[in-house]
Amino acid sequence: MKFSISNKNDIDNLIQILLSKSYSDERIKGFTASMMGLADFSPSILTMENITASGEFELIKDIELRKRIISTYNTYNTTTKLERLMSDYVNQYVTPFFFNNVRFSDFSSINSNFIKEPLFANIVFGYEVFLNQQIKGFQLNLERIRQLNQPLTTANTQ
Repeated sequence: MKFSISNKNDIDNLIQILLSKSYSDERIKGFTASMMGLADFSPSILTMENITASGEFELIKDIELRKRIISTYNTYNTTTKLERLMSDYVNQYVTPFFFNNVRFSDFSSINSNFIKEPLFANIVFGYEVFLNQQIKGFQLNLERIRQLNQPLTTANTQ
């Protein structure tokens, strides 16, 4: 999540530059480069898979606790889908646009006006939308884990 939040700060700065039409701002290169990076969400679902496959869910007598466990693991699925959407967006729009307009060796412009193109702004704004969704997914996962941790700790000490 730290990577995504740092990336969001870069994108927010890039958006401010674009909105102010400060196209000569040298930071554009770095902020644009940050759009090529992706977070890697690798949830550990082994425990859930083992409980489900073994049929040991019945050992958890507290129905509310079962629901919380299932709900927590389901948020992982949503976050994984959001990451896939972000990855698809980068692969289908961001990367091809940059291949046509930027030298990756030094992030200099092949097409000096690409920063001013509406397509570039659209790509940046679209990226921000997916990034915000991804961050909200990470935050929801953390909150669900925190909510689940207390009843699991309590059940473990009884």
